[in-house]
Amino acid sequence: RGALLPTVGVMTAVLAQTPTTGSTPVAEGVARVHRVLDDVDAAAVGRVSGHDVAEVERAISRLASLKLSLVSAADRQGAAGRAGMTNTGAWLAANTRAWGAKAAADVALATTLESSLPVTRQALADGALSTEHAAVIAGTTSRLPEGLSEAERAMIETALVAKARHLDPGRLRRSARRALQAAERDHHHRKQEGKAKCERDGDF
Repeated sequence: RGALLPTVGVMTAVLAQTPTTGSTPVAEGVARVHRVLDDVDAAAVGRVSGHDVAEVERAISRLASLKLSLVSAADRQGAAGRAGMTNTGAWLAANTRAWGAKAAADVALATTLESSLPVTRQALADGALSTEHAAVIAGTTSRLPEGLSEAERAMIETALVAKARHLDPGRLRRSARRALQAAERDHHHRKQEGKAKCERDGDF
């Protein structure tokens, strides 16, 4: 059986070759990950560094990203209906033994990442942030003022992803709250300027 830490590198390499749209089918890639893990001797860790633990965490995030990609695809494909279930959350809970609220939150995050958060989705797939970070970003962007342009939304998402690479989810949430407040103030200011301009134009 292999030593744990070198095996983490092998597993992350397998994950890197297992995109949801790539040359390696997802099921085959996941099976390869399981085979790598089967060969791990968790007692043979050697001298452990912070980097070693971080690499395990990165592999976990990459697997979580793959799972969310599958959940999003299952939602698009109507997997719940085929299984006779009411919604994708119920389907996910049944297949993962997760409690209902957690499964519903995973479905919401999966579909949001797929539909409107490409930078966050890629960072999660790279293992650069966790699902907790991704949920903070998704929650923040969902509350942005409706009048913001797509470019402005993308800029805010990109900035939050950059912060997520260095902050824990709690600190990211506080930073995201400040970013949301700034966006709301700026949007309100622009609305007031637009209203004032219309009133001035009306006077003429």
